Amino acid sequence: AAVYRAVDDGLDAHVYRIGRLVGRGTDGKFQKNPDSNAFYVFLKAIGMAGAIPESMASAELELTPVDECAKAIVALHDTTLTTLHLASPHSVPVREIIGLNPKIKIVKDQDYGRVLKELALLGVGHETTPLLDFFNGEQGTKQKIAVSTIITQNELAARGIQWNKIPASTLLSEFIVVKD
Repeated sequence: AAVYRAVDDGLDAHVYRIGRLVGRGTDGKFQKNPDSNAFYVFLKAIGMAGAIPESMASAELELTPVDECAKAIVALHDTTLTTLHLASPHSVPVREIIGLNPKIKIVKDQDYGRVLKELALLGVGHETTPLLDFFNGEQGTKQKIAVSTIITQNELAARGIQWNKIPASTLLSEFIVVKD
């Protein structure tokens, strides 16, 4: 709110709302400290669980390539818009993401609580907290607020820039590690 008040008072500022950052679109390369990325930790927790509930498998996610996002920020440095939603307009089915790790199974929602309890008994409950939080949140209201990137996409298009559709296998090549 303070930024918007300052803009109203004449400050030249922009609010960049960044999507779910993942690897570079060119080669999947990701940050040196991946454990500080919430989505990386979330996928790591799914790998530890070895399963996801059906409700999660049927969802779609946006994955924002870090290089595409950086390119968009640079391109929009002189925009007259105050708030920009920098997220890929291309959603990826969770089933496709999970398919990158053949060890992950899809289980019935009512059975997923058991999977999480078993993890807690193994002493890795703290590492799977993001997964538990997500699953518990999904059990509540189904109303979601959808963020629209249309205005930002139009601004980018006017500058000759479009988000590339990049395979999840590239974007997540450093996220999904299958251990034997």
